Amino acid sequence: MTKLTTCVGLTVLLLSLSAGQLRAQGAEQSAPAAAQNDPLQLAGSRLFKALADNDLAVTAQNTSMKYARKLTAAFLRPTPTGPKLTAAFDGSVTVVRKNTNDAVVEAKIFTPDSSDVPLGEVSRVRIYMVQEGGDWKAAAADKKQAQADADINGGWYHGAFFTFCPNRGLVFVPNHFSRQLECRAVAQCRF
Repeated sequence: MTKLTTCVGLTVLLLSLSAGQLRAQGAEQSAPAAAQNDPLQLAGSRLFKALADNDLAVTAQNTSMKYARKLTAAFLRPTPTGPKLTAAFDGSVTVVRKNTNDAVVEAKIFTPDSSDVPLGEVSRVRIYMVQEGGDWKAAAADKKQAQADADINGGWYHGAFFTFCPNRGLVFVPNHFSRQLECRAVAQCRF
């Protein structure tokens, strides 16, 4: 009888430990799944994948109608005079800021071909997005919407990044200092 009780006790202990691990794995998997169901991140993911694949049709489909007709294949890559970059999208999208009608999303797309170019200075791409027709679309930010936080008086250092401007292409935003801890700036695409 004691052997049977010991076996039942060990079985219950093992089942409870494995159930706890399964619950923990389920909780870890549900958080990214919830993030993937966010319409803003889904739209951003489609755009970043299209930029990495150099797919003009998908990029135009996910761009505001105001700018979609003017897109060209040259807009999807940085200017050829800069460092040589390889494009690849890993699927992770970060929401930099989000309001009711506009947002900024970011992802790492580019990798430099040579080691003399710092990875942190050329890898990130930001896209200013607006609500249009019930979906998030890439748009061109004006000065107010860009929320540029560059400050000549110094402060926090922010690394460089690219911004996808559907009316101008990929625009490089250089390193800058800001009084804000989090850099929420995108390039001013409209003047």
